[in-house]
Amino acid sequence: MLFRSYSAYKKKAELLAFIKKCTKNNTVCSGYYKLKKVVKKEQAQLPVQPPSRIKKSQVNYENHIVQIFNEMNSTFEPKTINPIALRQINEFLNVLAKTILDEAYSIVVIEGRDSITSREIQEVVRLIFVGELCNKGVSYADCRIENQVELQFPIEMTLFEKYGSCERSAGVYLTAIVEYIAIELLDIAVYFGPERVEKELSIKQVKLAVEQDPEFVSLLESLKFNFKM
Repeated sequence: MLFRSYSAYKKKAELLAFIKKCTKNNTVCSGYYKLKKVVKKEQAQLPVQPPSRIKKSQVNYENHIVQIFNEMNSTFEPKTINPIALRQINEFLNVLAKTILDEAYSIVVIEGRDSITSREIQEVVRLIFVGELCNKGVSYADCRIENQVELQFPIEMTLFEKYGSCERSAGVYLTAIVEYIAIELLDIAVYFGPERVEKELSIKQVKLAVEQDPEFVSLLESLKFNFKM
């Protein structure tokens, strides 16, 4: 809506009355152009909205990351997540989801299948994850599907649009894997020794914690992703 204040509404009413008057006098055109100028002026006065930090092609997991962080960290420091750390964790999870989908689609094409299912997602997870990160991640996702446990992260089926047909189970499985990695990442970052005294979870703390975990180091190398301080 262009007119957001009482004075603007009043101005609009006056202009509409002016248009009605011009219509009777066959001077509609001049009235229309005067109204157009005022509308442009009102538009120029509207506050400019800051650009979104999240790319249109990305899923915004930030609120869900904060929710998990608050649930797992109710009694210990740090109490909040630095915005830069939050943004980079969100970006990391998006890169993870996209990489898994790219590889799953490759499997579908090579094997001549019709759509992406949870089977392909699991195959890719076993390829790019190592050690306990792989075993626990697969178990976490399997448990969520078998027991129909509700996930905290949103199931974004729009991620699959460019990959053609897919089953909803693939979306659930992928979301469960992304959610599990987010939980593990926050866990090692929060309880990382020398930096635990910080009141805010910083990107430095996340980066140092990840670098001390061989399984996450391997995963980051597979994704070609680095946390930047």
